[in-house]
Amino acid sequence: MEDERGGCGRSGDCVHIEGCGQMNDNPRYSTRFSCADGSPVSTIALGTMYFGSRINMTKSEELLHTYTSLGGNQIDTARSYASWLDGRDGTSEQAIGRWLKEYGQRETLFIGTKGGLMPRGYNRDRGCLSCSHLEEELHKSLDALGTGYVDVFWLHRDERERPVEEIVDTCDALVRQGLVRYMGASNWSTERIQAANAYAGAAGKHGFSMSQIQFGLGVCTPKAWGDGSVVCMDSLSYEWYRTADIPLYAYSAQAQGFFSLYLEQGEDALNEDTRRKYLTEENIARARRLREASLRTGIGVSTLVIQYVLTREFETFLVLGCSKVARIREAFASMDVKIPDILDVKE
Repeated sequence: MEDERGGCGRSGDCVHIEGCGQMNDNPRYSTRFSCADGSPVSTIALGTMYFGSRINMTKSEELLHTYTSLGGNQIDTARSYASWLDGRDGTSEQAIGRWLKEYGQRETLFIGTKGGLMPRGYNRDRGCLSCSHLEEELHKSLDALGTGYVDVFWLHRDERERPVEEIVDTCDALVRQGLVRYMGASNWSTERIQAANAYAGAAGKHGFSMSQIQFGLGVCTPKAWGDGSVVCMDSLSYEWYRTADIPLYAYSAQAQGFFSLYLEQGEDALNEDTRRKYLTEENIARARRLREASLRTGIGVSTLVIQYVLTREFETFLVLGCSKVARIREAFASMDVKIPDILDVKE
């Protein structure tokens, strides 16, 4: 259900934030899922793409310590993270595994990893979801993380030529073996998720419990991303998530800092990648309306960007990718800010 225009499915002439998202009294946690010890799961997950690589081990451990000390318990990684830097899979997972060995409280964490990309040497912008490949990927991830199970095993990309029935059968087997607690669909279209879960429901098997796509106040498209296999939120998909009862995990939810950088320092502060993805007339207009909203309410731009994702009509989680402790503290502080029930700023 994708179309070329991204965004939230609302009118393009406003920044609209509603305080109606997470269905519990504590916005920091969701009771939809739980850690192995039964504790609720953080609505902000820590993204770890460059842990152990661009972010060295000392800094990675500092970020993990800060995140968990603030009450965070959800960690998001992938088998392929940072492989484009040195040609090796598992760097991020290994960094988490080293930290986890010292941290020790595995059952208090909700760890998700992603697998199922094509093997190195092939086009990795598509999935390879055969049973043998997924089993191999998962076992390598478990070894790197130093754990006997993951809370979520995300299929990093879809392999659209492969029938959903076959994929669900594989997922179901992994869950029943106790290697995985929940299955997630990463960069899957709404049609394929719906088809997979329809089959799983009819067959009494484990389907997808959550979805992860690009979503946030910053509008992006697969074309702008430079990867036709990623899925970005669009108006039709937004309407689907409103009624589908499947939680959404938002990556690149802060648009790589586009709004804060653009409003505080101007266009020259944006790096080439952020320019390509987010420097559009629509996002510039959103930035201006966001500034008006911030001035009018006294709520910081970064807080509004985070709360935009976490206060949708459907349940959402935000994957926070950052390299600075201050950004983690800022994100958690934003959870204590009461957003107006309706914040509607016309252009």
